[in-house]
Amino acid sequence: MRAFWALGTERTLAPGLVGPIPWSRIVEYGDRSGLEPDLVESLVMVVRALDEVYLGWTAEEMERNAQRSAQRVDVTVGEDD
Repeated sequence: MRAFWALGTERTLAPGLVGPIPWSRIVEYGDRSGLEPDLVESLVMVVRALDEVYLGWTAEEMERNAQRSAQRVDVTVGEDD
C-alpha cells in the first residue's frame, strides 16, 4: 500500500482528469527499492489493480460532485425566477 500511495504523486492531473500511475514509475520504484525483477512485476500487477479501483472510485466521485454542482445551480436559478 505504501508504494501505491507514494506513486500516486506521479499521476497526470488536469481539471476533471486523474490519470493512471505510469508503468515506468512503478518499475522505477521497484528497482530503486531493491526488488528482484520478478517482484517488480508483482508490484506492477498489484499497483495496477489498486489503481484501477482508485480511478473508478475517483470517476464516480467526480460525477457525484458534478451532479451536486448542477443541482446547486438549478436551485440558485430557480430562486431568481
